Amino acid sequence: MVKLAIWFYAGMFVLACAITFFWGQGDFRPWFPWRGVDGLLFDIALGVGIGLAIVWLSRVGMERLAWGREMMRSFKQSLGRLRRSEVLLMAFLSGIAEEALFRMALQSLWGVWVASILFGLVHTGPKRHYMIWTLFAMAFGFLAGGLVLWRPGLLLPAVIHITVNAMNLAKISEESRQPAHPAASP
Repeated sequence: MVKLAIWFYAGMFVLACAITFFWGQGDFRPWFPWRGVDGLLFDIALGVGIGLAIVWLSRVGMERLAWGREMMRSFKQSLGRLRRSEVLLMAFLSGIAEEALFRMALQSLWGVWVASILFGLVHTGPKRHYMIWTLFAMAFGFLAGGLVLWRPGLLLPAVIHITVNAMNLAKISEESRQPAHPAASP
């Protein structure tokens, strides 16, 4: 699973680079604007803060709503147990590759609306309860896209995305380690 993810996200990143190179005039400077150390730290802190708020919101949905519990079960079945290193690697790769493709490459060509809708559609699952995930991803796309308009560059949306994926993948993996029906305590 992890090897497949590595190849998938590497391909996505290469696609983002190719789109930027061939259709975006080959200018990668907007991906990495330098705003000094203070700007770098601000983007990281803001990204982690927004990411944690999104994690909290998604956890509320996964714990309190029927569709959220069903989605958590589906993710546990699909992903199973992951080591911490695998969680971090997958979160990092997905955050960098997806934000490079959707925010840096596609949004610069087609705007926030198209990039956000495509981002949501990529997060579509095989069952009906995944529709909420699709809508959640689309909303995330609009949020990240708007933030990129405010603070151009890959860092802020990537830090948000990495934070969300790391925390949620860790939770899914942790839940996969627990028995489905814990024994009743005396």
